[in-house]
Amino acid sequence: MAKVGDLGKKFRKEWSARSKPEAIIRAMITIEPHIKKALRIIILAQCAGLLVNILFNNGFVLAYLSRLGIPSYRILFLLSLLPLSGLIFTLPFAYASDLFGKKRIGLCGLIISTLGLILLMAAGSCGIHSTKIATAGIVVISLGTTAFAASWFALLSPIVPSEIRGRFFGTLRISWQLVGIVFTLTVTTLLTVFTQLRFFQYVLLLVLVGALLRIHLYRKLPELETESSTSKSLLDSLIGILQTPGYLPFCAYTFLLTLFTGAMPWVLALLGKDVLFFSDSHILMMGNFRAGGAVAGASGYERIPAEP
Repeated sequence: MAKVGDLGKKFRKEWSARSKPEAIIRAMITIEPHIKKALRIIILAQCAGLLVNILFNNGFVLAYLSRLGIPSYRILFLLSLLPLSGLIFTLPFAYASDLFGKKRIGLCGLIISTLGLILLMAAGSCGIHSTKIATAGIVVISLGTTAFAASWFALLSPIVPSEIRGRFFGTLRISWQLVGIVFTLTVTTLLTVFTQLRFFQYVLLLVLVGALLRIHLYRKLPELETESSTSKSLLDSLIGILQTPGYLPFCAYTFLLTLFTGAMPWVLALLGKDVLFFSDSHILMMGNFRAGGAVAGASGYERIPAEP
């Protein structure tokens, strides 16, 4: 018991020391200029490009699909394609990024998701074919987003110094989520005035500009690890991952954590639309409350101690 107490005291001391602002400042001073530039690019790129994901999370895409005349059960299925794609294709895309380059796979994913966004925007002008075009757009966005996400953190790992890793990722998450909250509030306010389907397409066009800007910024990021780190087959890699100590209990934990919460925002938004007859602006405001809670939670990232 004494040893456990000593370990606890040591951890708290280390946590406190690494969380002090002066420790972070000292770490920032030693960062090379090209790394500082890369860190700024990362934050700007995510603030511009993650508006696509925000549209799925804040209820905008749900309201847009409803405007296209798509029934609620199909809307819920289409919104589930994004996490379903992550479940099925994350490992294959991650394996491909190890073989062909993280930045190359990530850039391909960004381009693919941008093409899907164009299809989704065009669905509003396709009449009787709008459901098919919107479905195709969401499928393409899901695949592109998965390809990008599969290589994103592996690309950032050698760029972000370990001394400020927790604080940086906390700042990154809070930054793009604050942009999303302001963006959603603006769209919510405008939706009370402009209720036409064309307005939804204009919002998607604005998000498309942000996606193109992220592609431009992403190309400026350095890839510090260019050599392939694996010589195993995909199946051998999967078996190796499953044998990692603590991995399966962690999977069980995340499964239970998201079992009832993963799709609940969409279910509640559909209930608000179909049962309570919420307007589009009310649905987006519900999504904004969720984003506010996420920002509050992400503020704790900055307290995570750096790696020794």
